[in-house]
Amino acid sequence: MMSHRKRPPVTRREALCRIGNGFGMLAFAGLVGESIARAAGPLAQALDLPLRPRLLQRVRATAPQSELSAAARRRNLRDAFVVAPVAALPAHVVLVDDVMTTGATLHAAARALRRAGVARVDAWVCARVP
Repeated sequence: MMSHRKRPPVTRREALCRIGNGFGMLAFAGLVGESIARAAGPLAQALDLPLRPRLLQRVRATAPQSELSAAARRRNLRDAFVVAPVAALPAHVVLVDDVMTTGATLHAAARALRRAGVARVDAWVCARVP
C-alpha cells in the first residue's frame, strides 16, 4: 500500500551534528555516548560531510532521561537546545545520537534547528529502544 504522506524533497546533506550532552553529562551517558562522540568525526569524514560539533548547543542542564516518562522527557528537554549563531546555516543537517527511546532528545534538537532556519533534519541513531 502506498503512503500518501508528503515527503520532503531530497537534498544533499550539508552537515553532521552529534547530539551534545553538555554540562558534563557525557560522563553519565556511559561508553556508548562516548563512542558516538568519538565516532562522529570519522563518520563525517567517511561521508564527506562537515562535522559541526558546535552548531547545536545544550543551554541548560536537564534531568537524566532514563528516569522519566515520555511526557516528562518532552517537558524536560523543552528549550534545552539552541543553535549557535553562524555565518551560514546548513540547509540539511544530520543529527547523530547513540540511543533513541522516545525520540524526545532528537525532537527537541531538530526543533531548535528548524526554528533557526534549517530546512531538513535527519536523525541517525545506533540503537532504538522500544
